[in-house]
Amino acid sequence: MPDKSVRPEDVLPDDADFVTFHGVRVRKGTIKAAMDNMEILKSGDPADHAAALAMIRALAPGLVALGVHRHFICRNRDAEAILEQAARDLDL
Repeated sequence: MPDKSVRPEDVLPDDADFVTFHGVRVRKGTIKAAMDNMEILKSGDPADHAAALAMIRALAPGLVALGVHRHFICRNRDAEAILEQAARDLDL
């Protein structure tokens, strides 16, 4: 029986900087950037919070195209709402 696991290089070759899923161009590092911005949401600084939410909103289509919203739930309600909206917008 063949192995059906997926390695990172199966999704994005080492020499590529982006991949397109469901018509959305997704840059490598998108998931890590989103996680780092979600970590910033834990801070009490309103300016940092607003900037992090804006970046999560910009990254959301890529996260949804990758299927993140189908497998993970954000602990931050604002971030989760952004992903849910992006999923509705992309009909995914």
